[in-house]
Amino acid sequence: MPLTKLSLCVLLAYVSLVDASALAKQRSLESYGDKSIVKLLAVGQVEALNQLQPEIEKTLELRLYRVPKSGDCVPETKMVCSYDYYLAVSEYDEDPKQAVFNPGTYGSIAQVMWLPTKTADSAKLEVSFSELPPEAAQRLKNARRKTYKEVWEINSKNMLIKRDS
Repeated sequence: MPLTKLSLCVLLAYVSLVDASALAKQRSLESYGDKSIVKLLAVGQVEALNQLQPEIEKTLELRLYRVPKSGDCVPETKMVCSYDYYLAVSEYDEDPKQAVFNPGTYGSIAQVMWLPTKTADSAKLEVSFSELPPEAAQRLKNARRKTYKEVWEINSKNMLIKRDS
């Protein structure tokens, strides 16, 4: 099929819009610079929080990611002593607002419970956590497993954390 002037112009216009590097047979890429993102994607574990307590209506999609941090919480042993946590938030709208929050480093989050909220596009969670992951606490014979509770209030713009005394 011969190329007409119009089809040739359309083809040239399309090729000029395509990034030249995408057409190359070989590309060299550098590692993504943000180490938190690299660790999250490489070794992070995810929990879909919306599957918890199906009886509570959810107006946000929440995913809790954890990235293990090694340490020497058990003498003479290198093991996971805590986790960095990240909470991914997405609205359900047609053009949803999304965010990722880093609530911090915890030994281990033991339980997440949804609390009722009347505000649209928001969530309220009661989060129970301990100072050490269960595996580390088991290896420490005399360790006291302190547990704490926090309430996380979340929307796509911010996250408020309130710790119970």
